[in-house]
This record gives sequence, C-alpha cells and structure tokens, in this order.
Amino acid sequence: MDGVAFIKAVHKIKSLKNGIALLVILMAQACSPGPKPEFEEVTKNYYSNQSSFEEVKNLACKITLTHGVKLRGATEDIENEELKQALLKIGVSEVSASSHEGKCKIALTYYAVALGGSGVSYNYIRNIQVGQLYNPKVHTLAAVEAPNSGKIKFYKELENGWYFVFNKS
Repeated sequence: MDGVAFIKAVHKIKSLKNGIALLVILMAQACSPGPKPEFEEVTKNYYSNQSSFEEVKNLACKITLTHGVKLRGATEDIENEELKQALLKIGVSEVSASSHEGKCKIALTYYAVALGGSGVSYNYIRNIQVGQLYNPKVHTLAAVEAPNSGKIKFYKELENGWYFVFNKS
C-alpha cells in the first residue's frame, strides 16, 4: 500500500468512527426523556396534582398492604386502571410500592436519564428514610450540574409525607 492509499484508508476509518459516534449520540437523544426540569417545576407539579398523589398513595398502599405484594413497573404497564390514570396525570414514568412493618413505601420516577454508569433522577417518595434536606442556596440546578459537583442527593419536603428526591450519581 502506497502513502496515498494509506492516507485515504485512514480518512475512511476516521469518517466511519465519526459516523458511528454521531449515530450513538442521536440514538441517546432519541431515548432521552426530554429536557431536565427545574426543581421548582417538580415542586409545582406536586402541588398542582396533590389529589392525584393522594389517590396514588391510597391505591398503591391498598394493593401492597392488603394483598402483600410489591408493585413495581413502568406506568403504562400498571394493570389497575385507576392507579395508572393517577400516575399518568402526575407525569411519572415508573412506580415502586411495597409494605414494610405495616408502612406503605412509595417511589415514583418523574425524570431519569443515565449513561455509562452515571445519571440523574428526580423522584417523589413517601415513607422512605430521607437524608440530606434541600437547601435552596446550595442545591441550585447550576450547582448540581457543574462538572466537578460529583455525586449529589438531597430531599425536599413537600406535604403529607411526600418528598422530592434529586439524585446525581
């Protein structure tokens, strides 16, 4: 292979690598849940849909406490139509509910995106032990998105035992 053929081969490989990288990026964007919501948007969603949150609590807890089963899955796969409609109204993609020592624990996924072992999730929880509470001066969207921010998890108390949980891993 002469020098010109070698250079052409190298350029073909580079073009192929760029094409594959572009394809991976486009596929990741197609699977993305959409733009990341602001923290206040998540809080506002709770207060705008409080009755639906209470309906989810009542229905999910009835299923888990009465029947002793765990409830876990994507919203669209939930068989109980009342529960499914309440989850859709809230705008959550997944639900997890279980009973432990007579308490009904609920986790609802509002937004989640992950790639290569790291990710960000916005969840609503009820009756699950909480950690570091939200501090509006420290936990701004800009601060948690900073490249050197590392792992961050905080809990923002809402009402009636519900919390918004932000988790960046």
